[in-house]
Amino acid sequence: MMKNIFLFLLIFFAFNTFAKSEDLAFVTDDTDTNYFSVNLDVEILSTISSKTHPKVILKNNLTGAVKTYSIGDKFIYDYNSFKVLHISDCLVSLISGELRISVGCKETQTDYSIVRASSLSQFRIINYDDLFTESGDFKAQINRVIKTMGRKYGVDPYLIKSVIKAESNFDPKAVSPKNAQGMMQLIPATAKDYGVVDPFDAKQNIEGGVKFLRHLIEFFGGDLDLVLAAYNAGPGTVMKYNNKIPPYPETQKYVKRVKKFYNIYKNRG
Repeated sequence: MMKNIFLFLLIFFAFNTFAKSEDLAFVTDDTDTNYFSVNLDVEILSTISSKTHPKVILKNNLTGAVKTYSIGDKFIYDYNSFKVLHISDCLVSLISGELRISVGCKETQTDYSIVRASSLSQFRIINYDDLFTESGDFKAQINRVIKTMGRKYGVDPYLIKSVIKAESNFDPKAVSPKNAQGMMQLIPATAKDYGVVDPFDAKQNIEGGVKFLRHLIEFFGGDLDLVLAAYNAGPGTVMKYNNKIPPYPETQKYVKRVKKFYNIYKNRG
């Protein structure tokens, strides 16, 4: 009788142990599925902090597309549809079915500096290694590009430099909440109109911006105030107000700011 009871208990515990191991195996497999490792070539360009409506500007390096996303927005990558689940500083979570992916800011072992560019609504992180190339100093290269484009299109290099300073503070990867991109903050439509394929290529962006300035100079008869107002608010807006600086505080401040930089650069020589 005791042998039968012992055998029954042994079978009972063995069965429960097997059942639990099956449950654990199932949970482990399910967890592995939820956190399946997927590498998305996606770059966080900027985040806009807000307790109620945080936003993130993502660059899809697969297509080159740059767009601003809020929580709940759809993000398409290589024909796969993800939903933006969470946004915080330097971290975005994307979800597709049971698949959840976290995209973080690129981390390197180099020095970083937090700066504020005039056309951005939040702080951005700039890696200073991006400002140098094998051929020399970034600043010297940009100055050469500015002078070359100035001669090519007949635009004062000091004016070009002043617009870049006001628009992006010489950040080739700057993106505004309105999706203006690169050093001269070209919106996608303007970039396309002036032949810019990669707005984050400093040389292409500067050339596109200088072409736009040349067009505005010709259109407004060389009136610097109107040229700058049109660069900021659009030529149609300037025309709407009878070829005067529009009564927008942002545009009025922008014109004064660029002219201030222009005078500084000219006096500096």
